[in-house]
Formats: sequence, structure tokens, C-alpha cells
Amino acid sequence: MTILKKNALLALFTVALASGAETTFATSTANVTLDWNNLQVVTHNANGGVHPVVFNWTSPTASFNSVFSQTGEDQMEDSSSTTPSSLSAVTAGAESQGIVDNGLIQATSESRPSAAESNTYAGIYNFASFTITGQGYVEFNLDWNTSVSGEANDALDNSSARAYFTVMDTDGTVSSAEVDDLDSFNFGTTNHSGTFTLRFDNDDINEALNGNLLSIAYTGAIGSIAPVPVPAALWLLGSGLIGLAGYSRRKQLVA
Repeated sequence: MTILKKNALLALFTVALASGAETTFATSTANVTLDWNNLQVVTHNANGGVHPVVFNWTSPTASFNSVFSQTGEDQMEDSSSTTPSSLSAVTAGAESQGIVDNGLIQATSESRPSAAESNTYAGIYNFASFTITGQGYVEFNLDWNTSVSGEANDALDNSSARAYFTVMDTDGTVSSAEVDDLDSFNFGTTNHSGTFTLRFDNDDINEALNGNLLSIAYTGAIGSIAPVPVPAALWLLGSGLIGLAGYSRRKQLVA
């Protein structure tokens, strides 16, 4: 084998070994928790309480839970409108879970590097109807937590979390809304928590006012393709070639 061919072969294996040495890739996760179990409803009277506010729920809380995961051609999804519910969708590179239990709402998504690109999400919608009479307003307080983990500025492996809370008229007009959005691309690994506070007013002392309360917990994640690691046999072959090259060179110097 000529020196030129030998050097070219060694260079090829050196590149292969170097590329196989880097095998660390990100795993991204997202989580949203809404605590309907501790939802607070506070009435506030206007005009000295001459026409006090009276609040009543008109329908039980309803939930819709949906999860989805896909890695390459492999996909899994599930949904449920029953309460309580616990759903999961798992593929090789992604996993989502949605839990609705005793007023606790939790959505979680995770992406992992795999042999194919992956994406996953979990979405939980909680809904209830109410009516108020009297003059004043009703205040709704809901505790929430959002978190994401991952590397900032990583477009290949990232996650997102959204907590949303709104109160609206029966015709769909939003009276008040609050939202918290996180994503690992812009924020890296971080955590938020707090209390959403919404307000619903009634100025008509002669008519009951109907409203709807809605919360959404959403998480999503995408994952990249993980490179195929260099097999151990190739490492040994490359090391052997390098050793042979050194031996051949020493032999030529002796000659």
C-alpha cells in the first residue's frame, strides 16, 4: 500500500472516530398543572350590597383529555371526555401524558433523540357553566404551574407549555383571560407558577347573567434524529490501522 493511500485511509477512519465520539443529544420536557380542586370563587357586591351578587354553578365541570405521539411512521393517540381520566401516548422518541383527577389537571410531554424525527402533545380542556344575579362581579382564582426543560436556541429538540384560563359570556365573548407561555427554545430550562385571577361583571339587577369558565393545559415537544453510534468493531479497526501505520513508518526509518 502506498504512503498516499495509507494516509487517506487513516484520515477517513480518524473522521469516523471523531464523529462517533459525540453522542450527547438533548431530551426536552414540558409540564402544565392546573389546580381546579382549589378553584376559588369570590363574590363582590356593588352599591353597598343593595342587590347582592348570588353565584351558582349550572353544570358540573366537564373535561376533554387528548394525547398524541409520533416517531417516524409510528404514531399513537388517545382521547377521553370522562372524569377522572389518565391517558398516555408513547413512541420510541416521544411521550405525552394527560391526567384529570379530583380537580387536578396535569399535561406532560417529552421528546428524546431517536432513529426518526418525533413530535408529541397533550391537551386538557376543563369547562364549567354558571349564573350570577345581583349587582357586582365574581372573581375566579386558579393556581397554575408551567415548566420546560431543554437547551436554549435548540431548534431540533425543544418543548413548549401553555396554561390558559378564561371566563366568557354564553355567546363566546371573552370577559377576562390570562395565559402563561413557556418554551425551551427561548427560555431554556425554567419554571413558572402563580394564580390566575379573572373577573365577571353583572350590572343588570333584573336579569341573571350566564357565563362559562374554561381552562386549557397544553404541552408539546419535538425531537431530532439521533446519529448512529460508531460500532465498537470500527473503533478497534481504526485503532489497529493507526498502530500499523506507526509500525510501518518505524520500519521504513530503520531501513
